[in-house]
Amino acid sequence: MKHYNLESQDNYCVNCSLPANFPGVHFDDKGVCNFCTDYISRGYQKNRKTEFRLKFESLIKEHQGKSTYDALICYSGGKDSTYTLAVIKEKYKLNVLAVSFDNGFIPEQTLTNISNVVETLGVDHIMIKPRFDVLAKIFRYCSVTDVYAPKALERSSAICTSCMGIIKYSALRMAIEKNIPFIVYGWSPGQAPVHSSILKNNSQMVRMMHKVIYDRLF
Repeated sequence: MKHYNLESQDNYCVNCSLPANFPGVHFDDKGVCNFCTDYISRGYQKNRKTEFRLKFESLIKEHQGKSTYDALICYSGGKDSTYTLAVIKEKYKLNVLAVSFDNGFIPEQTLTNISNVVETLGVDHIMIKPRFDVLAKIFRYCSVTDVYAPKALERSSAICTSCMGIIKYSALRMAIEKNIPFIVYGWSPGQAPVHSSILKNNSQMVRMMHKVIYDRLF
C-alpha cells in the first residue's frame, strides 16, 4: 500500500482524482484508490452500467422536451458534477438548469470555474445563497452537537450533511415548481452503487429524509 504526504498537491487517485485526505481512502502501488479498485473488481457492474444507461436513455425519450428544462443538476463546480453536466448537455442534448449552493466558503476560483463552465456549455444557472448568519448558526450547532445519527455521518460530517440537505431539498422544490422531470447529481465510483444510478423519487422516502434534516435544524 502506498502512503501519501497529505500536504503534497500530487496525492490524488490516478483514475478518479479522489484526494488522499478523503475519509477511508488509500492507494495501491499504482496510485489507484481503494474505491476504484473495489469498483473495477466487481465485473458484474459493467453489464449493469449498460442496463442503466439504456434505462436512462429510454426515460429521456419519454420526457425530453415536455418542460422548459429537461433536467436540473446540482452543480458544485467540482470534477464529478462538471463531467456529469457536460455529458447530459453535450451527449444527451438535454436542456439543463444548473443549481449551485453558496455556503459562504466557496473560493473565488471555484465561482469563476462555475461561471466559465455554464457559459461555455450554454446552460442556465441559479446560485442559491442563504443568509450567512443563519448558515453560521447551523455550522456552529453542528460542530458541538450530535445532530444526526452515527449512520448518517459515515460519508460526511454533520456540517456537510446539513449543506447537502439544503441544496438537495432546494433542488427538489425547484424541480417540482418548474415541472423538471430529472434531478441529476455527479458521483465518483464508490460514492454511490450502480444500482442507485437511477432512482424514482418516492414521496414517503423523501418525507422521511427531509424530516431527518429539517427537524434537527429548524
